[in-house]
Amino acid sequence: MNSKLQPNVYTIPPKVLNVIRHTITGLNGENAKGKKRAEKLLSDGKVKYGQLKRIIHDLSKLSC
Repeated sequence: MNSKLQPNVYTIPPKVLNVIRHTITGLNGENAKGKKRAEKLLSDGKVKYGQLKRIIHDLSKLSC
C-alpha cells in the first residue's frame, strides 16, 4: 500500500451516496453481500484509502 496515501480520508460525492442509497432501498430489506459496507459508507459519508483499495478489488472481481 502506498504509505503516503494510507492516512488519507476522502469525502464520498453526493451522487455516489445517492446511488448507494438507491441500491440499498432496492434490496427491500434483504441481506446481500456488501450491504453492511454500503450502509457504513452512507452513515460516514467518507472512505479511507484502504477501504477504496478493497472496494476497487471487489469491483474488479465482479467484471471477470
